[in-house]
Amino acid sequence: MKKKYKNSIMILILLTVLIGCSQKENDKSPAQIKDTTTKNTATENTTAEDIVVFPDRYNTEMERVKFQCELEIPEGFTGLMQDYHVNEQVYCDSNKFYEMFAPESELKEHHTNPVSEGLPEDNTYIFADGTTIASGFQCLYNSINNVYYNQLGVMDSIEISSNEKLSFAEPETCIEDVNEILRQLGYPADDFFFSWHSLNAQAMEQAEEQLISSGDFPEEKRKKGWTSEDDIYVIYAYQKCGTLPVFHEIMSLGRSLAYDTPSGAPVQAVYSVRGLESLLVNNIYAFEKAEKDLHLKNFDEIAKVVEEKFNSILNEADYAVTRAKLYERVYYDEKQNYAVEPTWYFEIIENGNESRTSVTLVNAVTGKEIYLP
Repeated sequence: MKKKYKNSIMILILLTVLIGCSQKENDKSPAQIKDTTTKNTATENTTAEDIVVFPDRYNTEMERVKFQCELEIPEGFTGLMQDYHVNEQVYCDSNKFYEMFAPESELKEHHTNPVSEGLPEDNTYIFADGTTIASGFQCLYNSINNVYYNQLGVMDSIEISSNEKLSFAEPETCIEDVNEILRQLGYPADDFFFSWHSLNAQAMEQAEEQLISSGDFPEEKRKKGWTSEDDIYVIYAYQKCGTLPVFHEIMSLGRSLAYDTPSGAPVQAVYSVRGLESLLVNNIYAFEKAEKDLHLKNFDEIAKVVEEKFNSILNEADYAVTRAKLYERVYYDEKQNYAVEPTWYFEIIENGNESRTSVTLVNAVTGKEIYLP
């Protein structure tokens, strides 16, 4: 990407440095050479000291740790960013949510659950046709059909999903419907990174059959006939803070919860030709810019933290870093107040076995590893 500097002298200085660095790169072994094609753009007010060069890809190897990943960062990112803090967690309009999703079916059960001080009243409604609605600290809607999608775990069924568009609607149309619902419920409009995948009825029926045949699924829970009306889009979204996705507080509660997956997203929806089959919304925040700017460490320094961590493990395993994504992490500090910090998220595979994938977090400003319980 092109960068703008204040004068030609600065350009000449930078060119001289880059030529010298290029010569040093040529002297390195293939395992040490890094891809430095960058996405970065500096503004006219950015000084040379502010500029941090982030590569599009990071390919390097140090002893038993090999990086082979794209850096998941915004276009034009320079490492100079605004600090943020959380004003409050945002809860949905419970009355509006009930009005939007309550079916005509008879209400069979209504439970009010105790909540901590400061949280909205938590209500669960169960209807005669099987529809479930819950509102309070989260908004949850499950249609009568969603039981079949839930028991197949469609949110994370990557092995049977695809990026094929379905005949009943464009995925963008369904996403806009979900976004409009969020807007009506009082959530910050258009402050989400949406993604989707699709599953067709045939693939889900085959997955169901495999689960029953293996004994992992009882026969009595089999769906009676799958048709094209059961084709679905799985839609999920992570909130934005500035230009970065939000690593919400639940993801910091433990290593098993830290994975960047559809089922970990704060917005999850299933959409069929019948309309919305399910919706879950929680852990959404109102952010405010703080007065100070933040300067991020360059990526070489961050990568070194990961390399040293895994090379120090007393085994003979090899480790491949396959994802590197920059988040704004929301968590509770030592005083139990919300805090926000830019954080690098890494996925590391041990010995090429994807079932042995772990997550490592590194503070993007201090370069310190963030330890999860």
